[in-house]
Amino acid sequence: MKKRFLGLDIGTSSSYLTLIEYENNELKKVSFFVSRLEELSDQLTELRQNFSGPFKIGDRLAVALPAKSVYVRKFELPFRDPKKVAASIPFSLGAQIPVSVEDCVTSTIINSNQSDGLFKVTAAAIPKQVVEDILAAAQLADLPLHILDLPPFSLVPLVAESKKDAILIAVNSQETTISLIQSGELTDYRLLPKKIEPENINDIQSISREIRALMANSGDVELPTLIVGDVDSGTLSQKLDDIGYEAKELELRLAGEVIPAPFFHATALAYRAAETKAWKSFNFRSGDYALRGEWQKLKRALLVTAGLTIVSVLIIAAAAVVQYQSKANQVDTLQNEMSQIFQQTFPATTAIVDIPLQMKSSIRELHEKMVNIGGSQAQILSILKVLSEATMTIPIEVQELSVGSGEVKVNGTALSFDEINKMTELLTQSSIVENVQIAEAQMAISGDKVNFRLFLEMTPNR
Repeated sequence: MKKRFLGLDIGTSSSYLTLIEYENNELKKVSFFVSRLEELSDQLTELRQNFSGPFKIGDRLAVALPAKSVYVRKFELPFRDPKKVAASIPFSLGAQIPVSVEDCVTSTIINSNQSDGLFKVTAAAIPKQVVEDILAAAQLADLPLHILDLPPFSLVPLVAESKKDAILIAVNSQETTISLIQSGELTDYRLLPKKIEPENINDIQSISREIRALMANSGDVELPTLIVGDVDSGTLSQKLDDIGYEAKELELRLAGEVIPAPFFHATALAYRAAETKAWKSFNFRSGDYALRGEWQKLKRALLVTAGLTIVSVLIIAAAAVVQYQSKANQVDTLQNEMSQIFQQTFPATTAIVDIPLQMKSSIRELHEKMVNIGGSQAQILSILKVLSEATMTIPIEVQELSVGSGEVKVNGTALSFDEINKMTELLTQSSIVENVQIAEAQMAISGDKVNFRLFLEMTPNR
């Protein structure tokens, strides 16, 4: 996954931008951009044009506010809970800064170490107007600012990767900071509210005075002096060497490239954007000034997704209802057809409850009746039909019918022997009867009818 981390160092006459690109958590590329336009909004717009594509969720941009506009104070508190510190700092700062703390944005750095049960807290306050001006210019340039940090605190972690103890001089077009770094942490610093000029003897004397004050406080007079920023590092280091300081430009490499001195602060801010949790520094992007752009985009995307999901669910539910209704209508139609067929087949049945069950029961009853009238052979109905048709033309009476395996016995009476012969001829003509034999034929005692007994050989497979 590709991620971009950007650092922006803002000055009065120039702004520097460092772009660090990662892929699968591996540093792939470092790019440097500069703008020297007059207006801040124009500078940021020009810098934004140097890299393409919109900002993604994983991209982050850190910018440093001008140190000369910020009030920094140190306190010792009996607790280190961030919520308690945030609640107490406005009261502590309000008594020590020359402006109303209500007109400022505050941020804190809480030291994890304690002494005599007290925790050291560094608090900073900056007028809201300064923050609003920078945010407005960034918005015009379509640059979402994720972190608003403060020099020289934003510089120290990157410097500490190569030097744990040093005097750091950082210069940009609007101010100069001289910092004391001990054991990789910023312990004290001085601010000159201008860009120093190495050829100006007064500026060199000012730097020397501040360095001596910091070294006196540290008790260490052998600290090396490192130079970064938008300044002629060679001339400045030479001037400081001439008055007894061991000064040189700080050189660091990223992705095989040396970080140009003017871009050092921007690069440190890019690393600040990448290491938000481990970096011990300020972030004034909080409270009313917290960045909501990413969340709003994500929220909008989630709302759209949720809306599409709800619409999809409704469509699926509607389709299911329509399909169910269609199936229900088909069931009702089949039910009506079954009722009609059942009533036509079994008109004697008036109460209809469960048609399939009643159909099976009625068929079972028919089978039982068929057995009662002569067996279970499929021929019985055909035989009855043939005999019934014969009696319609010949006046005979069938008194007994017995169906056996392949033959049928018929006992009955006729008006004359001639009627018996006619019946025999008629039965022989039937396709289901292969042969008819008159087993017995004799006049009844009463003399008015003839008793007979016939044997019918049935045609096979009928």
